[in-house]
Amino acid sequence: MNSSIIKRISALAVIIVGLLLGVLTPAGGNSTSWKFFGVALIIFGVIWLFNQRRPPRRIKGEAEPYEAPVMKWYQSAILWVPVLIVVLFLLSLLY
Repeated sequence: MNSSIIKRISALAVIIVGLLLGVLTPAGGNSTSWKFFGVALIIFGVIWLFNQRRPPRRIKGEAEPYEAPVMKWYQSAILWVPVLIVVLFLLSLLY
């Protein structure tokens, strides 16, 4: 696995832990210190995430990246999800 991916996932995990500490603080007299610790973890995770190296920009002479072919109208989920809902509704009326 690429180490940059692991670093990004770790930074996101630190942000999530900070959010959980900020929201799910234990009840009691010292809940404010847990919230500040959660905010500190969020700030640390965001700074860590933004300071990671980004991929280099593409030079104009390079080949274009691969683009997937355009979907046909009958391959669209916008068409098939409502059709599936109607079919399931009709089947539920039968039983």
